[in-house]
Amino acid sequence: MTLTPRYNFREHVGECVLYVWAERVREFLQDLADQDVELEEILKSLEGANLGDSGSDGVSGGGGSGTVVSSISCPEITSGDLIVDRKSVFQPHLARVTSVDEVPVVLSRLKENRKIATATHNIYAYRITLPGAVLAQDCEDDGETKAGSRMLHLMGVLDVVNVLVIVTRWYGGCHIGPDRFKHINAATRSILEICGFLDDHQDSKSGDIAGKKDKKSVRKSKS
Repeated sequence: MTLTPRYNFREHVGECVLYVWAERVREFLQDLADQDVELEEILKSLEGANLGDSGSDGVSGGGGSGTVVSSISCPEITSGDLIVDRKSVFQPHLARVTSVDEVPVVLSRLKENRKIATATHNIYAYRITLPGAVLAQDCEDDGETKAGSRMLHLMGVLDVVNVLVIVTRWYGGCHIGPDRFKHINAATRSILEICGFLDDHQDSKSGDIAGKKDKKSVRKSKS
């Protein structure tokens, strides 16, 4: 954050502006203090709360199963650990989905939480296998340019399907540059690991490698 004067000093050339500068510095420090209080409130509200509690202001842990929106039951939602950097807070959420129609239901359920609904960004990506081996995938930046497509790319690299990942970001007033994408991807990977998707991926990968080795040994024995 930079100090932006609200006072036109050019109109007062030659005058003593020391008091004016002192007042601007005081306002700047007060703004920083207010942001610290806001960050503290967000962190406190997110500690130990549960999405399954209707009207809860915070998130952490799983919940939300059985909520019905537009006659579609909401899948269980799991929320991951917070990542905090220069007053920005990131938190991932995950739901196992088998239909594109479940995506807005999960988003709606999450936004019943006031803190999530008023967050700066709710970025999401999903990959779903439909009948006929058709892959449905999409993403949403929610104002954080290219963040959703980066999440979707990571999920494609990890080859995870039937999953929706949302990363909520509360902006803390300080620009953190490209590090925000690093945190969004780290949060995505973390929640996928917590929910066992990376174990499934590793198991299928190990099975493929073992299958290839078996084929090679069969070929060698024939020769």
